[in-house]
Amino acid sequence: EWLSGITELSPGGGSTEQMTRQLYSAVFEIQRSISELTERLQTGLPEGSSNDAMRELAQGVNELVAQMRAEQQVVRQWVDDQAAQQNQLINTLQELASSFKRRGA
Repeated sequence: EWLSGITELSPGGGSTEQMTRQLYSAVFEIQRSISELTERLQTGLPEGSSNDAMRELAQGVNELVAQMRAEQQVVRQWVDDQAAQQNQLINTLQELASSFKRRGA
């Protein structure tokens, strides 16, 4: 249940500002989920439910790790895309500079 509210991130099509907001939102949701789990563990559990609670906790942590890995891949993709755009921009600027130098000479 607690993992269902985490934002799904997807690369492409959005502005850098929008992607940054999505990333911050996802990180906030992960932190909130971890805090909720910590609070549940600290408050204690009824006698009969400890096995079920531990199983639920293990499943929750497993899902959290999977979500974090997926988001890490998205961030890596954003970084790679940004680097490619930067290289294209550098090449274009160098071509423009060369063109202006040839015209001026």
